[in-house]
Amino acid sequence: MRNILLLILTLFASAQLTAGVREYANKSVLSEGKWVKVKVSQTGVHQLTYSDLKAMGFDDPSKVRVFGYGGEMLSENLYSDYIDDLPEVPLYQGSDFFLFYAKGSIKWKYSASGKPRFTFEENPYSDDGYYFITSAKSAGKRIAAEQVYTDANTEVSTYTDYKMIKKDEINIAHGGRNLYGDMITANNSRSYSFSFPNFTEGTTADVVATVVSTAETKSSFTLSSGGISDSKNLSAISGYTKGVGSVLSVNIDASSRINASLKYSSSLATAKGYVDHIIANMTCDIKMVGSSLSFRNTECVGYTNMTKFTVKNSGQNTIVWNVTNALDVRQMQTSLSGDELSFVAPTETLQEFVAINPSGTFPKPDFVSDVKNQNLHGFDGADLVIVTNKAFESQAYQIASLHEDFDNMTTLVVTPDVIYNEFSSGTPDATAIRAFMKMLFDRSLESDGSFIKPKYLLLFGDGSYDNKGVLATKNSPARNFVLTYQETNSLDETKAICMDDYYSHLEDCSTYVSNSAVSNIGVGRLPVSNATEADNMVAKIENFMKDTNKGDWKNKVCFVIDDNEGSPSSYHIFLNAAEQLSKTIYDTDNSYEIKKLYYDAYTRVVGSNGARYPEISRLMAEQIDNGVALLNYIGHSNTTGWSAERTMSQNEMSGLFNKIQGVWVSSSCEFSRFDAPTESGGETLILNPYGGGIGVVSSTRTAYANENNTLNNHFVNAFLVKENRIGDFLKEAKNAMGYDSNKRCFSLLGDPALSLMRPDYSVSVSSIKTRGNISDEYKESDTLKALSRVLISGSVNDSQKNIASDFSGSMNVVIYDKKQVLSTKGNLDLSSDKYVTTYTDYPNKLFSGVVEIIDGKFSFDFIVPKDINYQYGAGRMVFYAIDNVNGYEAKGYSEDFVIGGSNDNANWENEGPNVNVFVNSDFFKDGSKVNESPLFFAEISDENGINSSGCGIGHDITLTTQDGNTIVLNSDFVYDMGSCTSGSVSYKFKDLAEGKYTLTFKVWDLLNNSTTKTLNFTVVKGLPINIGEISASPNPAKESVKFTIKYDRPDELTFYKVRIYDLNGRMLKELEGKDKVENASMTLDWDLTDSNGRRVDAGVYVYRMMMKTESSDFSGKSEKIMVLPQ
Repeated sequence: MRNILLLILTLFASAQLTAGVREYANKSVLSEGKWVKVKVSQTGVHQLTYSDLKAMGFDDPSKVRVFGYGGEMLSENLYSDYIDDLPEVPLYQGSDFFLFYAKGSIKWKYSASGKPRFTFEENPYSDDGYYFITSAKSAGKRIAAEQVYTDANTEVSTYTDYKMIKKDEINIAHGGRNLYGDMITANNSRSYSFSFPNFTEGTTADVVATVVSTAETKSSFTLSSGGISDSKNLSAISGYTKGVGSVLSVNIDASSRINASLKYSSSLATAKGYVDHIIANMTCDIKMVGSSLSFRNTECVGYTNMTKFTVKNSGQNTIVWNVTNALDVRQMQTSLSGDELSFVAPTETLQEFVAINPSGTFPKPDFVSDVKNQNLHGFDGADLVIVTNKAFESQAYQIASLHEDFDNMTTLVVTPDVIYNEFSSGTPDATAIRAFMKMLFDRSLESDGSFIKPKYLLLFGDGSYDNKGVLATKNSPARNFVLTYQETNSLDETKAICMDDYYSHLEDCSTYVSNSAVSNIGVGRLPVSNATEADNMVAKIENFMKDTNKGDWKNKVCFVIDDNEGSPSSYHIFLNAAEQLSKTIYDTDNSYEIKKLYYDAYTRVVGSNGARYPEISRLMAEQIDNGVALLNYIGHSNTTGWSAERTMSQNEMSGLFNKIQGVWVSSSCEFSRFDAPTESGGETLILNPYGGGIGVVSSTRTAYANENNTLNNHFVNAFLVKENRIGDFLKEAKNAMGYDSNKRCFSLLGDPALSLMRPDYSVSVSSIKTRGNISDEYKESDTLKALSRVLISGSVNDSQKNIASDFSGSMNVVIYDKKQVLSTKGNLDLSSDKYVTTYTDYPNKLFSGVVEIIDGKFSFDFIVPKDINYQYGAGRMVFYAIDNVNGYEAKGYSEDFVIGGSNDNANWENEGPNVNVFVNSDFFKDGSKVNESPLFFAEISDENGINSSGCGIGHDITLTTQDGNTIVLNSDFVYDMGSCTSGSVSYKFKDLAEGKYTLTFKVWDLLNNSTTKTLNFTVVKGLPINIGEISASPNPAKESVKFTIKYDRPDELTFYKVRIYDLNGRMLKELEGKDKVENASMTLDWDLTDSNGRRVDAGVYVYRMMMKTESSDFSGKSEKIMVLPQ
């Protein structure tokens, strides 16, 4: 039975569970009965009439009960007062109505520091507060009468009233939670007005304006009211600061109407200023106006104070509630003298009251929806929690099922609204999600094992810094599918942080302000915005979890390292960081094969479009296509690409078609700014349904290199722990950082519960033997000399180091010459070696091939090239193996051997290798027409092996174009399965101009005998695909058939259609799709059914195969197939 929560959960007996500093109910009040959700837009007294309640479906309104606590933002401090589930709200019952005190989304607070005044806190997630209505067998909670207080030591008849104007129209730093409005252009002003009908004669009013300038020059604001002005000069914005704020205030004579103006002054005509908010505080008489009056008095607050309050203009029906605690409203004991109603109350702390005429008119809550029974409080935990937007719920359940089936995980799928209902009174609030996760976490710590500790949280839906969606337009719709946590600063790009690991800080000491807060769970986000993207993510995750693309990519790490050309004094800061990461990997798990793509180690080409590293782009594309477990970029970036040289653009990311997808890290700036209105590069990589990465870790904001490098090092350490899943990598890295603010910029886009499914078995070498020539016997030796023949034997071992006799399959082997110290080019200034630095690598590959494993054992031989470094030193072997039957995997390495010296007894001959060259396909003919990005391919054989070491001068495998450009292909050569004498090499050209081309290919054997081959072709733009051969098997067919098509576009994205016709020309079925196949041979299945799913009749049919590329039209070829009766 599945462990997925279905939102109607097993109900437990009502009780409280204590966990940490919080107490949790065993059962939510929403778990049974009829419930209706309503909302209010402001704080104050609200009315529910019997007729309204009947319209909501309540047959006996007198038994109605109200639950909730409104829309004020939840405290982000986990030590603060916590309200669990939904508390009941006390009601005042009239003849055919109820009154209750409800809270909207604005929280007013008294600040006694500096100039005492009331300020406010806005809920950045909602403009409304929410409550829940139900019915019971008996009447619910009613507003109780407060006890009688008589002895007053102070009297008041005035209160401080406050009013506020705020508009949410722009986010200046495109991040952070604060929005601004009322733009004022240079040397213009705006006017504001406040009404205070109860103002007290002879008192003063306090007017405060919070403003922002976005000018790149100095500017000023002036607040004027009541003949008094306050001006403030604001500095120019610079760097990451996009706005400079200030606060202005004036104290003026009180009046019934306050008029104020704000003027913005700047010498820059294009300068813009904005108003955060403007607040007026005024002393007013406590005098009834309308149906209700809210009041409070700060001057009477004091130790042991008992205060007599007098409410003027009262009547016989006037009552007073103490609403300081909205969940325990008390009706004060009053006395009426004329039109003055008085009461006494203790005022050791600030008290909030509301005077009411119950027969008056009050706002009514708006109906939101009926609420299905739910009980998150009754859930016993899960390994993986998926919080999904309702629009993607079905896809979220599919991901949950995958983790249950493949990982045996317990899972919970829940929508945000369901969480809000039990953890934030139905009001959207990011802290509600955190509170829910904390409940699961706390219970697991306090229980005897009956509660499952959460390990991972997946947020399924894109997020936005515009959590309320108020900035959305038709052309830029809101993408706030699952709430984001935003810092309070919205003026500085480095501080306006968005971070999903806010949801991971679950310990009692964790607060939102702590740079050292511990992450207790791994958090990731799939930033989908529509059903298609959600479906694509399910398919991408399922394909990854099925692990059908096993291969030595699991053994590979690629570092792509920018040069820091903008800061010459730290030109190699990124390279140095990569060298440290490489050392970390080698020191921890030396079986990984590391590819170092350091920009400054390659030629920098400057043209009309700026500087480029074309070889970096080519090699990186090759690494991505072949697959790597970890691709780690360190350098500069923006939201749409890497580096000033644009080695990876967003267009290239969206066009990736790599079937093997590992984890990508971009240790750079704002590459994963997923909360912006437009798609970031990190989102493109994860949302690409055909390629990119399975997980992307990068920054959502501007970040700093030194701190990035430290976090990256911790990330790699966590990556090397086999048991860790993708979400653990970033979680453990951040925890290892300790106190640091920069780490908070980094987020994971991806499913945090995914495992990289690394090999369980190991490979070890048992013996190394050598011989001088083919007639000699092999003898044990730990030294491999130039031109010696080497026999290497070993085994695949299980976790107990025993030979895995049930392991039979193939193994990729790469053998390197000694580690070398290499120099970069110093591209920043080629006229000197000022910017040249060194790094270490294994540049010379002695052998790369595939060998056979039988019953857990292997043995293979190869010939050491003549061109090696003749000094003696340790070499390196790297292994990856796969069992062909069970899919077991193994990896290993060996450095317990020496390379150096020369074999003087080698077999000699003087003939070069046998070579066959062609372009795109083996049916290529010299001079043929080809597409703009053809693939060169060479088949090579020689009894003395092929020289691909790159160690000897002039003995490289090279491909030279007619303009003299020579491409070195040593690292691209691979031996055939089980061979050390034959292999192949290929090279993909990109975007060649139309015209005729001549290629000269040169290759050497291990004795340094060479062969040269030349071929010619003509590039034609938009050239249709040449389909060489099509076939159907079996033919005749009875159950199903496989169509095979060979064509001339290897390693290129192709679109295909297979159409089945009867002999009358009617199309019965069409199969279509797209794929990228390295060997340009595609196989497609047909189940012998037509487009309606019915099996076709026996007979002869015509199948037509059609193919095209993104730049060409369809071409096709037809053949016949016979279908037999069933």
